[in-house]
Amino acid sequence: MIAPPKLPIAEVTARLTPAVVWAALGLRGKPGRSIKSPLREDANPSFSVYENAGKWKWKDHASEEGGDLIDLIPKARDCSNEEALRFARELVGGAAHGRGVPASHGRRGRGWKNAVNAARQSGEPARETERRFKPKAWPDHVRDAWREGADWLLRNEIEIPRLAKWRGIAPQTVRELVKEGLLSMPVCRGNRAVSFLVQYPRRGGWMPVGYHARHEPRRAGLRAWWTYEPGGIFAVPFVIGSFPICRLAIITEGEWDALAFADAAGWLAHETAFPEGVALVAVRGSTGWRSFLDHYGPRYWPTAARFLLIPDHDQAGQKWREEFLVALKPLARSVHLLTPAPPHKDFNDAHRADPFTPEAIDAVLGRLGLIDAEGRLL
Repeated sequence: MIAPPKLPIAEVTARLTPAVVWAALGLRGKPGRSIKSPLREDANPSFSVYENAGKWKWKDHASEEGGDLIDLIPKARDCSNEEALRFARELVGGAAHGRGVPASHGRRGRGWKNAVNAARQSGEPARETERRFKPKAWPDHVRDAWREGADWLLRNEIEIPRLAKWRGIAPQTVRELVKEGLLSMPVCRGNRAVSFLVQYPRRGGWMPVGYHARHEPRRAGLRAWWTYEPGGIFAVPFVIGSFPICRLAIITEGEWDALAFADAAGWLAHETAFPEGVALVAVRGSTGWRSFLDHYGPRYWPTAARFLLIPDHDQAGQKWREEFLVALKPLARSVHLLTPAPPHKDFNDAHRADPFTPEAIDAVLGRLGLIDAEGRLL
């Protein structure tokens, strides 16, 4: 298993700086001794960031709240203290390995422009309307359908084992995805459909915008079909982990491959198993990588991550690998490939036929130079 370092809270606090926290959370303005609040509308400066006895502190003079920089994270991200500490550890883990400032201050120079140009010129470009897409939170009826579908799945004693057996993954993996709010089975267009959450990065966290639903074939001999709910949200990637501040991004062509990799690695065996500094990204098909670059860069691009691409073993996968590789290289610390061996079409097929173990996944990541002998990210 990947074993990221678990720094003591005191060391995390000592390593954090206001500039890193501001950039990672996407807070407006710049930290200083007299600034407008980055957490709310503020007509006059009523917020302070200052150093006291060698430790960085903040104070909201209007609400009388304050603390160290870790205490600011749950306020900005609307998350628990445990999640805030994990987020902070990811930040200082990146800084300790020479990653610079993570999160929203991604690459904005020539490398990024060249990559986007490559995306435009290779095959069918993203539609102009997609590039102008401005995300907004999902409508109430879509949110309510999603929540009802998740509750139904967790209560159903048959469906989770059925899904797990169908995809060749552990029932606990499916259950953790549902509990984390990433998988549901809402009633969609008259029937329950296995659905994946569609999120969009925003300041300090994620904004759910809808879901990607798989519908059973209408009749024998036809393929399953997919819809976005609500319509018009386009091919925004499916993400497990915090991509904007990751140090290793594992990218697949589809959601099932991402789930199978997490299952094989043991990263969803329980609620705290997913490693810090890692993100799994499903780019939704062989052309979805163009939308991935459109929607995530440069604002939400990790500053110096390594990338592992897992294409399908078919003609479309080969095209995806060749085009995406060219576009990605200027934007990554390094890019690596892992292609399923025939006769398997994709990683999920390979894992279903002959399940990988966490030790096997660690061996692969070690051979590619992505983790060290102790399981730490390189």
